Amino acid sequence: AVYRYDVSAATVAMAAHLPLGGGVAMNGRLGAAFTGARLRGPSETGTITTNPPSCVDIFFEDCTSTKTNFYWGLGAQFDINPRFGIRVDYDNYGTVGEEFETGRAKVESLSANVVFRF
Repeated sequence: AVYRYDVSAATVAMAAHLPLGGGVAMNGRLGAAFTGARLRGPSETGTITTNPPSCVDIFFEDCTSTKTNFYWGLGAQFDINPRFGIRVDYDNYGTVGEEFETGRAKVESLSANVVFRF
């Protein structure tokens, strides 16, 4: 059986940028993440359905959960020259979902970006 767990988030945060010199800077973010989690499972035909039978039959009408979490992120930026740079960021959205409705998952991301100034 294949289950699908979908998570989405929208964030509102304050951001800080601290130049350290030599083209290196640190970035930080603090705020709130408005998260949604949805659990979907297989039907008898093998396709993904909106609601897994275990979730619907036991307690809930659907297997979705929304909540607001503390959000934070850290990053570093390395400028190659005044127009180009590389940025690496880590973001933590907290734990999404509900234990008995959708299950829980920690959501974190690590990203690398190219910075172009014009």
